This record gives sequence, C-alpha cells and structure tokens, in this order.
Amino acid sequence: MANNELERDKRVEFHYPDFVANPYLAFVCMLNAGLKGIEENYSLPEPFEKDAYHLSPGEINIDCDKIG
Repeated sequence: MANNELERDKRVEFHYPDFVANPYLAFVCMLNAGLKGIEENYSLPEPFEKDAYHLSPGEINIDCDKIG
C-alpha cells in the first residue's frame, strides 16, 4: 500500500472483458456477479499488489476449478 493511502481507502479496478462485447451487457453481468458474491457471502481473495504484466509463467497460479 502506498504511503499516502489510508488503511480504510479501497480501490476497485475495472478491466473491460472484451472490446467487441456489448458494454451494457458486460457491465450488467459483472455487477450481477458482484451482487451475488455479496448476497451469498463469498470470501474475498488476498489482495494482489504485484504488476501482473511482469509475472513469470511460474508465478501465475490460476485454479480453474474455483472460477465459474
């Protein structure tokens, strides 16, 4: 966390899923997924504070069973 950020400050990054997708439908799907997580009390993953662009293949760990 940067020195000028307070512990109570939070940030959400929005990365558009696909540039050929309908922006309204894509946003509604992401919003619905977030609301479902709130309603069903999903646990949050640990914060990711690395630059994903510079990760090596060995550092990328995606558990596909937990997705979807």
